Amino acid sequence: MGKRAAVAMALALLGGSTVLAACTRNKRKPAASPSPPATTAAQVDAAPLLMPMPPAEVRSRGPVRATIAPDRASVPAGAPLLLSLGIENLGDTELQFDVGGDWFGQNHPLRFGWEIRDDSGAVVCEVGKTLPGPMAGGGGGYLAKVAPGASHQEHLLLNPVCPAFKRPGRYRITLMRVLTRHEALPRDTPCDYMMVPDTTRLAPGAPDPHGRRDAACMAALLAAPAVAADFSLEITPHDSAALRTRLAAVPKEQLDAARAGENSLEGAYSSYGSWFCDEVRCGCPDDILFHRVDDWLAKALAEVPATLPLSCP
Repeated sequence: MGKRAAVAMALALLGGSTVLAACTRNKRKPAASPSPPATTAAQVDAAPLLMPMPPAEVRSRGPVRATIAPDRASVPAGAPLLLSLGIENLGDTELQFDVGGDWFGQNHPLRFGWEIRDDSGAVVCEVGKTLPGPMAGGGGGYLAKVAPGASHQEHLLLNPVCPAFKRPGRYRITLMRVLTRHEALPRDTPCDYMMVPDTTRLAPGAPDPHGRRDAACMAALLAAPAVAADFSLEITPHDSAALRTRLAAVPKEQLDAARAGENSLEGAYSSYGSWFCDEVRCGCPDDILFHRVDDWLAKALAEVPATLPLSCP
């Protein structure tokens, strides 16, 4: 039985039991009372989910600790799905690892792993079977240097990770991030190319569960710090009016991030603008996407369709 039908049936049963109780207490014909307003389909779809969301679970390998902070635990379909990933150095020496430049392609590093399950537990997206999102734009990279006791912050955009995020529901997301220095890895094998394994779950000397790397390469990956987390996210039904209100604030949030020097957050908003053009508007004019005037993001987000397309031609 669908959610809408279940709610409607529950309302009907509740109303019936109330009338029966009134007739039992008073044999006289009860006075007419105003009927409760009908429950609309929109109200049923927007009803909050009753089961509590499971807590986030965080794992690490090496002298690091991760924190996961989704921008919002419940997000309307089509709105920005932003995630803050914090990495704290618990060691006594400076921690160095590469940031950016990830790409889903041969001979390009891909230091993230994702697995997304729906509320039934079925895998709906997985890096290697679908293109990854937050890191799948290439772009400039740099070497992060984190002093002992200090933290590094990355802001990731989840919308491009999984097409299923356009559909309302609850999702359990597994994120993995291996903290490698690409130049320090063995160069004759694809050590951090294409689907690095979740080393936080592997024992010393373990083989590559994906079967892509030799023993020398796996030894190098297992020696690198890594973080992983399992967390939940609720996608509520698309609401064009609410989405339009949310998107009106995005250009200023991006500008504030740029002024504060939060480059990864600024980049996440830019990635969202490109994704919105491709997957929500199903195409923006060239003068928005390619001329990249100062207000390109505001122009890209200015038109919100009444319905959210599940796919674009």
